[in-house]
Amino acid sequence: MRQDVKEIRTMQIACSFLLRNIPNLKLEQVVSNYYDVVATEMETGIRFGIYITSSFFSRSENYARYLNNLKSINLENENNRLPIIIVAVNEKAETAMFGVQFGWKRGKAIIYTKPSMRKISSENTAILMDIIKSMDETIRVLSEESIKVVKKIHLEKRTGLLVHRAEIVYLRDFTQEYKMHQKEVVDERERFERSTYGRPQIEYPEDFLDEIIYNAVLKEYPDAKKNNSLLLFSTNLGELQEYSRYTKLTSYISVKPDIDVLPQELLPILEGVKLLCISQDLFVNFPPDVDNFKNSNFEIVLPFKTWLNSYIELKSKLTSIHSPTEFFIN
Repeated sequence: MRQDVKEIRTMQIACSFLLRNIPNLKLEQVVSNYYDVVATEMETGIRFGIYITSSFFSRSENYARYLNNLKSINLENENNRLPIIIVAVNEKAETAMFGVQFGWKRGKAIIYTKPSMRKISSENTAILMDIIKSMDETIRVLSEESIKVVKKIHLEKRTGLLVHRAEIVYLRDFTQEYKMHQKEVVDERERFERSTYGRPQIEYPEDFLDEIIYNAVLKEYPDAKKNNSLLLFSTNLGELQEYSRYTKLTSYISVKPDIDVLPQELLPILEGVKLLCISQDLFVNFPPDVDNFKNSNFEIVLPFKTWLNSYIELKSKLTSIHSPTEFFIN
């Protein structure tokens, strides 16, 4: 957009936030109908456009006109074949948020009319750069902030002859304790199988928290199957973003102490005992299946004798869980 319709202070705040939070970034102001600044990540050469606006952008007439203008973008012009992020600035509070406005999926240009807006921070901008990496055909390693273990639990429910399916999907951070079980491969046949089918499931990390989640689900779905994979390359991120097309439901896993073994006279004093509730994303691909998985909540009971230690351990591990929605564009 033209400089004379932009507030200079808004531009300064937006650029300052981006430069502070994205290493090796070069910004160049341009004259374009689609973005105000072109950003280049110097280490990888990744380029993207930046459209800068106010924090009230979604309700403004200018933004409505901008979205309409994007629909006529000429993709034959190489300068227009850039992903575009929108940076919304609150001048008074001197804060800024960003989202992906325009990008690609499987080579097709997409306008995100309701982008997911995130606070500009080093962690969130690292994820942004990884999202942009996933838009082209070059396979790139993701940033350290984005590399995760992807945990999936596949659910099936039968009604008559029909089979309904859903998946619980969550991500775990790597830590010193939560890491891959490395194995030296010396057999050529095993090396071939690994290159063809990937790492054996037994090599992925699993801890008390994963066991609790899976065992709670097994009580309701005895045939549930679990699967692990890595969020490591830009292609993996593209695959994870496919879940944004699914219907997302929220399920809850209640973790409780077993109080049935206690004398009745002790029960009144246990009213203040803390319970643990673990929130999980449940994704349903086929719309007619959605009603079959609504209100899919789970419960697991742990021995009262070790409850306090179990509670503390689980509580500490919950910070390492992430939702796939953190990597969705809209």
